[in-house]
Amino acid sequence: MPNARALVLVVAAAVVGCAPAEWYDRCERDSDCDDGMVCRHTYDDDFCTIPCWSSSACRDQLGSRAYCAVAEICLAHCDRDADCPGDAVCDEDVGVCEVPE
Repeated sequence: MPNARALVLVVAAAVVGCAPAEWYDRCERDSDCDDGMVCRHTYDDDFCTIPCWSSSACRDQLGSRAYCAVAEICLAHCDRDADCPGDAVCDEDVGVCEVPE
């Protein structure tokens, strides 16, 4: 009979491992992202974000640094890495968070 504690740890690890990705997390498809988010494939990053038509919609859902980019996806302004969500880093040359390589 399997050890009950080991079984609980395996199930907990599986649940945590399957958690949907948040804003700026890497993804391969929309289903990898939280509800309401989509996986956007940009020139060098694939990450979860929210489609948008106005910066106010981004700010309402993601905070004061969020804005609606020309590609109609929410991005984040930044001055340093600490301004970015999750593991994203700040490209200080342009002031926008990006997914780390």
